[in-house]
Amino acid sequence: MSQLDYQETQEKLLNSIVTATIDGKILDMKVKKGSVVKVGDELLTLGDPSQELVKLNLSILNATKVKPNQLARINVIGLDDRGFRGRVETVSPQATTGGTGGNSSGVATVSATVLLDEPSDILIPGSQVSVEIVLQQQEDVVTLPVQAIQRLGKKSFVWVKDNQGLAQKRDVTLGLEGFSTVEVTSGLNPGEEVLLPLPDSPLQPGIPVSP
Repeated sequence: MSQLDYQETQEKLLNSIVTATIDGKILDMKVKKGSVVKVGDELLTLGDPSQELVKLNLSILNATKVKPNQLARINVIGLDDRGFRGRVETVSPQATTGGTGGNSSGVATVSATVLLDEPSDILIPGSQVSVEIVLQQQEDVVTLPVQAIQRLGKKSFVWVKDNQGLAQKRDVTLGLEGFSTVEVTSGLNPGEEVLLPLPDSPLQPGIPVSP
């Protein structure tokens, strides 16, 4: 082989090498060793471990309320109670009936993406998750854990401990509800001690309670 032939062969070899633009992780190989491919063929699926994106479909009604940079919480369905924080990255300007994730119901939806603040290291690419998006936020308000709120029909109440250490029922008015807390707009003052009833020890007005 002449020097010219060697250089041409070396150039062809270099031109056939596909170099990734990121330090990624191969998620799926589309071809096998020895396969004949042509320009434009999909070779593999490459993931970026430095970031995690969640794709979702929004109903037309909900899409009008969602904006980029809104806070979001991502949960693994049925596997892990932990939630992962993220923010809305993009919201499509148009609705489609194809959708993300194989939506073929024929109902128009708007696609959006949520970027996790930090990689979870446990979410599996392609798996389903649940996503909650914060549409409104309030600051400097009275809040309680969701489990402290008791509901009876359309009314809500909590159990508080009075000055004599007795349980008392107190009607409250609720505001915004978040992932784990609820805003109390009236019926409760900052600093009041709220009781968390146990399933096997129901509370009754006037009974003594201890921490």
